[in-house]
Order: sequence, then C-alpha cells, then structure tokens
Amino acid sequence: MLTARPIQAFRLGGKSVLICRVLDENPHNFLGKEFGFYSEGREVARIRIEGVSTASNAERGVFDFSYSGDEIRSEQVNASSLITDGLYEEAKRELSVV
Repeated sequence: MLTARPIQAFRLGGKSVLICRVLDENPHNFLGKEFGFYSEGREVARIRIEGVSTASNAERGVFDFSYSGDEIRSEQVNASSLITDGLYEEAKRELSVV
C-alpha cells in the first residue's frame, strides 16, 4: 500500500500539483497509480499521479507530484489529509506508526 501526507495543492502552468511528504517509499512507485485523497476522514477526490518534479526535496522526503483527476482545493489539505491506494483506516494506522 502506498501512502503519503499532502502538504499543499495548487495549479501551475495548467497542471495540478500536490506536494506530499512520502514516508518510507520511493516516490517513483507512485507514478501512474490511482489514489484516493482523504480530508477530514472522507474521500473527497480520486487522482492519478502523472509525474514527480525534479524540484522536490528528497532529503526531507517532500515531493511535488503532478496529477490528473478530481481537483484538490488548497483548503482541503490539512493535518489529517492523506493519499492512499489502499483503505483509509489502514493508511491512517500506517502513518501513525511511522
């Protein structure tokens, strides 16, 4: 199961960007996969990770992903937000262990 903690969402040059903290995973494993975006415990968007920016900060585990699918509004990103290709409750538990 792939899981990441979103930090910020915005549009840049016509592309949707989601900045995420990726814990214990290679960010390239996210490419081409579909994820649920959860905010406040509810799935509010379905996205597909299309690319990862070279401007990412790999040392901090923070990566800029371009994505397609439902729009994620900046106000939906908060401390409880996450993206996962698995079940929300499992992803939440996984993040609390790391």
